[in-house]
Amino acid sequence: MHDLRSSDVSLQLLTVDGVVAVRLASQCPTLPPPPVTSIQFNL
Repeated sequence: MHDLRSSDVSLQLLTVDGVVAVRLASQCPTLPPPPVTSIQFNL
């Protein structure tokens, strides 16, 4: 599903994944923290 052939597409996917991870973490505080920092470093 993730198409990383375009840098713009990969950046958008990473941003969306980060937002989704944050939302899941806020809704489920028992889950471990999402790797948002690593995603930001990759950007």
